[in-house]
Amino acid sequence: MRRSFLIAYMLVTVALPSTAAPFIAHGGGDIRVYDLATDEHTNITNDPASDLHPSWSGDGRTIAFVSDRGGVWHIYTMNADGTDIRQRTRNDEGGTEPAVSPNGRYIAYTMHTGAEQRARPIGLVDLRPGEVR
Repeated sequence: MRRSFLIAYMLVTVALPSTAAPFIAHGGGDIRVYDLATDEHTNITNDPASDLHPSWSGDGRTIAFVSDRGGVWHIYTMNADGTDIRQRTRNDEGGTEPAVSPNGRYIAYTMHTGAEQRARPIGLVDLRPGEVR
């Protein structure tokens, strides 16, 4: 099995999918995949916006992440190769810190409410219909 890592240039966050076993990290405004077999890395977001906080689905096929490409921090998903990027949150304030559920059906994330709070509400996106709960 081919193993890949997402690599960071600044802050590193790590997640281990249950089947694919790659590492995920972010930094420098783009999300990159590091291939252990070839010792090469590929920029899979390559966008002028900042793309942060990647979270790999348990099956290794999808990555949820945060981006400000629309001017507000929203949750997006893409295929593991960087294709099919979709905005998943539509609320006015956006969100951060996505976490894909083990079955890959939901993304939980921290909602922005426009006010500084010690505790922020948790949003939930159902990936089948793409609606926020």
